[in-house]
Amino acid sequence: MWILTGFCILLTLGRYAIRYRVSLRFYKDDIAHLCALGWLIIFCTITQVMFGPTHIMLRSLELQTPPPPATISQFCRLQTAQGATFYFLHWTVKLAFLLFYRDLFWVSRSFIRAWWCVAIFVLLGLSVAIAGIITQRGPINRMDDPAVCATHNSYQQKARIYICVANVSTDFAVMVLPLSVLRKLRIRKTQKLGLVLVFSVCLLTIALELFRFVRNLTGDDTTNNVLYAVALETVAEVEGKNIIG
Repeated sequence: MWILTGFCILLTLGRYAIRYRVSLRFYKDDIAHLCALGWLIIFCTITQVMFGPTHIMLRSLELQTPPPPATISQFCRLQTAQGATFYFLHWTVKLAFLLFYRDLFWVSRSFIRAWWCVAIFVLLGLSVAIAGIITQRGPINRMDDPAVCATHNSYQQKARIYICVANVSTDFAVMVLPLSVLRKLRIRKTQKLGLVLVFSVCLLTIALELFRFVRNLTGDDTTNNVLYAVALETVAEVEGKNIIG
């Protein structure tokens, strides 16, 4: 986990070096990328802390004894914080793309209007994701109640569906937003194709989200979230390098 995070940090440094060498300045999307990296580090830190209570709970299952209520409460609090951090990370990456698109196509008034519509839609999607993650076990004031944390309910599955729909739909909106403008650009077809491929990298994040959603229904949430979060940040940095280059 930390090795992959270190790789993301190196990609970030490389991205900033290339951007400054080409433009002699930094832009708003650079700040958003830095914030995304910060969320990734926070996410990995929370995940690292979760290993302790997770080990205790797994050990209790092996011994067929109930885990301590305090451990269950701690695990649930950390898992909620982990989930919220994960989605803040993801949506910060979306923000970075939106800011980059705005700087790239700012001369088009119709694009700016569409940009605001997508930005509001993305913000609403974040609200759905955060609301879903903090209420998936019931009322917020019972978030760390051992009796609630130790059980699964039908609303958890519904919340995961709502979050997945919000995540995928906003990714798709961010991907489609610049494609209409590309037709009007007076550049070679090969260059247009290259830009389409770069912008379509969001398809990879959509595929990863769907994969994580299916695995989360039956698998280990912590492992899937770690792999997806690091992969997401890596994709963002690689795409940033490709765009600048």
